Amino acid sequence: MPLHRRYRIAHVICALMTAVSAYASIDQLQPNPVTAGGLGFTLHILSNSGGFDETDAFTWNGIALTTTVISGFEVQAQVPASYIALPGTATVTNVGFNSVSLTINPPLVITTNSLPNGTQGSPYSFGLSFTGGTPPVQWSVFSGTLPAGLTLNVNTGVISGTPTASGSSDLRFQATDAGGGVDRKGNLTLLVQAVPTVLTITTTSPLTAAKVGIPYSQTFAAAAGTPPGSGG
Repeated sequence: MPLHRRYRIAHVICALMTAVSAYASIDQLQPNPVTAGGLGFTLHILSNSGGFDETDAFTWNGIALTTTVISGFEVQAQVPASYIALPGTATVTNVGFNSVSLTINPPLVITTNSLPNGTQGSPYSFGLSFTGGTPPVQWSVFSGTLPAGLTLNVNTGVISGTPTASGSSDLRFQATDAGGGVDRKGNLTLLVQAVPTVLTITTTSPLTAAKVGIPYSQTFAAAAGTPPGSGG
């Protein structure tokens, strides 16, 4: 066979191999990233070319994944929680074709340890905080009830409003992120103090007249204010 024909055949074979490789390649992973410490999840392995079939074998850091072919464009793999116990990077591979990296973010942790007191009738605003996780984070009151007049913004974690009554609320909050991370924080007390009242002396002038050499006593009267021992 002439040399130029051999080169042409080799070129065609290489081109076909490249096309086949691209045809079954991984183009995207969903979700990506995920959060360390989360639950096991279903990984969606996607191909723009639609070349997946039952002969494809997929691995997670070299460990075989249990998969289901949904279509030529999607394969679903079950990822156990133990695979995402620690933050880092995982490699998902279609054996014989290509690999794509998946990011495992640090665990989601609520860092708020206390809530500032509020005052009845006065505006209140305080934002819950967190570290790690995969944005966006959604917030909720897991247990307890916010004081009347206050609400929690589920997107920002800000507690705001104007308390309408005094009292104490024991609360537990939950944060859930886009990567499957969940954290809860309890034993947080929100105290709403009563409206301070102004002490007013109601005894009026003139006072009872005093006489020289005679014991004298005058009782003063007051209204409102905070009684002794009540913490005001």
